Amino acid sequence: RMVGLTFYGDKQYDGQVFVDRLRGWMRPQRFKQTLEMLAGGGSPVPIDPKRLAELNQLLGDVGKFKEEPIQIMNFRTDPPSPSNADGVASTPPSVKKFETLTLRFELNRQIDNPFDPEKADVTCLVEGKSGKTMEHTGFWYQDYDRNVRFVTDELRPMGRPEWRVRITPREEGEHVYRLRVKLKNEPILELPPQTFVCSPSDGKGFIQVSKKDARYFEHENGDFFYPVGHNISSPVDIRCWKEIFKMDPPAGRGLPMYVDFFDKMQKNGENTVEVWMASWWLGIEWTSRWRDFYGAGRYSLQNSWKLDYLLDLAKQRGIYAHIVIDNHGKFSAWCDWEWDNNPYNINSPGDNGVVHTAEEFFTDPTCRKWHKNKLRYIAARWGSAPTIMGWELVSEYDLVGGSSQVVNRAEHPRRVFHKSPVLKTWAREMISYLRTADPYGRPITNHYATDINWIDTDLAREQMGAGAPLFDYVVTDVYRPIEKRYMQSALENQRWFQTNLAGELKKPFWITEYGGDFNAAPPAFLHSDVHCGIWATWMTEGAGTPLFW
Repeated sequence: RMVGLTFYGDKQYDGQVFVDRLRGWMRPQRFKQTLEMLAGGGSPVPIDPKRLAELNQLLGDVGKFKEEPIQIMNFRTDPPSPSNADGVASTPPSVKKFETLTLRFELNRQIDNPFDPEKADVTCLVEGKSGKTMEHTGFWYQDYDRNVRFVTDELRPMGRPEWRVRITPREEGEHVYRLRVKLKNEPILELPPQTFVCSPSDGKGFIQVSKKDARYFEHENGDFFYPVGHNISSPVDIRCWKEIFKMDPPAGRGLPMYVDFFDKMQKNGENTVEVWMASWWLGIEWTSRWRDFYGAGRYSLQNSWKLDYLLDLAKQRGIYAHIVIDNHGKFSAWCDWEWDNNPYNINSPGDNGVVHTAEEFFTDPTCRKWHKNKLRYIAARWGSAPTIMGWELVSEYDLVGGSSQVVNRAEHPRRVFHKSPVLKTWAREMISYLRTADPYGRPITNHYATDINWIDTDLAREQMGAGAPLFDYVVTDVYRPIEKRYMQSALENQRWFQTNLAGELKKPFWITEYGGDFNAAPPAFLHSDVHCGIWATWMTEGAGTPLFW
């Protein structure tokens, strides 16, 4: 047989090409169904009787083929192992402390859903020189080639998808790693131990709550970290254009906008940005009716690649990213509601939804299980990045649930649902799971809208086992009527902090969204907020400058 290969793009390639026959095989039952369809005249294209007879002769062999044991193919690392003149690895790969080693490989199997750990569970146990071990999770990856088209991005797949594991060593010396693959209804594959070497670097490590003063953050090496930056949740604020300007939003500039903004932020001494995994930007799970989405339980590899790219941009410019995993609209039917397009919504056309209402999402066992799978993928793919300073579970958690119907003030979902046992239980469950899924232990929080009055104080103060906090830090908005000065809000925040987060409960308190009234404000008002917000926070006990929206 002749095989034709087309190499896309302008990138030079020097290496081996792997071709397998597995992608064309049919399962026995599928082969029988195909022959029955052909014999019954179900093919839109006439079949040569001779060819049909040849296929029927194969029926006797159906079911005799046995799949080979699971095998790992095309295994390599990035950075690669040094090679000798024959191209054979001569020494283990080497990576600097707090930099990332990536394991890359394929399997001789097609996985129906590689995002479902019940069907494919890839893990890697890494042991450092000290004997401390960390378990990492593998994730399904597709590379892309990016072209800037007009004002946004155009992505084209590069090569075949593959499995990856990302490891960021936190100690120097030799590390041993053991790769393990478990597929549904298959024997477990465990590879022999392999090694890599971690060399010294001047990296500062991951961001954590300060061990010296729990009101603030610090780097893993003990250096003080004070966030200074902006909330650039997405390239375009859809709600602002639709609800305030009453106009269709312009085309988002995508990644080129972040290149522009990050350059300016670096030049002006900023070190932090908040980014949302919103449905219209970097979300990885949404309705299959939208481009590059595939319904519940299957993730957008296109948007995942964009977040990889954005984090690389931030790292190059010394900017740390505060990642919001979900915005409230995804789970809301009354405020900025997107519930109609949520793939978990049973009424979302073409999706595999399982519940009728946004509030059911937080109690349904299937929804909770699949949401944990998403958190697992997020932690596996990006948990190894020191550039991510913290995870925010849901922005404006007090605005979820409800319905689009008019309700009286006493029954408003913001009053009866957001501090309900249902939401408290869901927040505890998901934060606890994310904490186990992220082996690097970065800070985790949840977020509340408008101002301090909507924070769930019980959750903000709650302690888990061994005295560990549920929220590692507390985040909220500061929006207010234009007649109210920012200094009033700053003093209210200070009083709330000193009242609710004192003593053993002390932790960072940070404004991650602010700027006038939430429905807009005059330019002069916004200009004064930029000035007052920075200085008021510095002169009180804020963990960082508020992030201007």
